[in-house]
Amino acid sequence: MAPVFLSAVLVFTALFDSSQAALDNKGTDFILTFPENLQRRQTNPKLFIACPHPSGATVEITLPSTRHNERVRVTYGQVTKVELERLEVELRGSKKSDSCKSVHITSDVEIVVYGVFAEGASSDAYLALPTDGLGTEYFVSCTSVVRNFNSEGFGDVPSEFGIVGVHDGTTVTIVPSQALTFDGQNYAAGQAFSVGLHRFETLQV
Repeated sequence: MAPVFLSAVLVFTALFDSSQAALDNKGTDFILTFPENLQRRQTNPKLFIACPHPSGATVEITLPSTRHNERVRVTYGQVTKVELERLEVELRGSKKSDSCKSVHITSDVEIVVYGVFAEGASSDAYLALPTDGLGTEYFVSCTSVVRNFNSEGFGDVPSEFGIVGVHDGTTVTIVPSQALTFDGQNYAAGQAFSVGLHRFETLQV
């Protein structure tokens, strides 16, 4: 059986209104990203969108990096698949992205969104949370997989997580539980560092 490596995706917001109704995974506004898949077979990441409303949904998918916009109709009782261009949305390296690698999804009624990034021996998937259900503190569970993948051009497989800005002027503070390198700088376990993000900007650790 081929090994499966899961990446953690972290969507960050600077503000959270606790006065809202009960939180769930349905919403009309989503901002997300796709962490790096270390396999390079050029498979594109995909969105899977479902609508719980009998009337269905009209969904707009925008890639802020290129301003590419696509409108899809999501039918009640069916799942709509949307393929994204890998180079426009995949995070690369341990750094803040040079361009916004985010995906902005809006809908006229509440929808449910899943992200899937599947390669031959590396399948990543997550349930996206709407922007009105986000908070300001997250824990990412990580492990390192020690295995040699010379044919793919890399050795030990590191853990990774991605962050996308939901509001302008957001300060993200990261406290690693083990040593890491970010943007060419080494950080020891417990050594906090901060990165500024505007809306749609992305980073990966």
